[in-house]
Amino acid sequence: MATIIFYEKPGCRNNTRQKALLAEAGHVVEARNLLEQKWTTEELEKFFGSKPIADCFNTSAPAITSGQLQPESLSRNEALALMVKEPILIKRPLMTIGEHYLQGFSMDRLHELI
Repeated sequence: MATIIFYEKPGCRNNTRQKALLAEAGHVVEARNLLEQKWTTEELEKFFGSKPIADCFNTSAPAITSGQLQPESLSRNEALALMVKEPILIKRPLMTIGEHYLQGFSMDRLHELI
């Protein structure tokens, strides 16, 4: 069993369900508030890896659903700077498991790691 640091938006139904699945599988889940974390671009890059930056956005964020922000039009540096400033833009959850960094919830990927 693993200890998983789970960065979430408190009150998010999906994150609550995901944490429950992990706990039911016997893992220790340390939930942290993604919105209150002081992110740096270097830290976020660990979670995003080589993904296209537009895939790293929370498509339910108000700035995106309103059309005010179009992630595909941003450079990687512009996108990272916006996410550092406004963490609600980050696709959730972010997780660390030992030395591994993950963005999004994929049971297949989790099973590979733990």
